[in-house]
Amino acid sequence: MSLVSSQSQSLIKYEAELAQLRGKVASQTMEMKEKDRLLLSKDKVLAEMRVKATAEEQKAVEQLTDDKKVEEDLTEKLALKVNRFGVSVSYQ
Repeated sequence: MSLVSSQSQSLIKYEAELAQLRGKVASQTMEMKEKDRLLLSKDKVLAEMRVKATAEEQKAVEQLTDDKKVEEDLTEKLALKVNRFGVSVSYQ
């Protein structure tokens, strides 16, 4: 009888340890899922920021190109006026 009692106590002890370990596993699983969710969210935000930065960079390049075209156009018009009126322009 004492052997059965001893084995019952051991079984109860191991079942309690098992329940405790299952709780720890469940807790760590939840933590990992939350970290995965945060990483996915971070990746999504970074991707959006890259797209936005690329669009802004493209817009800046287009603006510079437009500005250069306007400058060339104005330079051309000024040269035509200078030639038309025979004005001598010297840069010093």
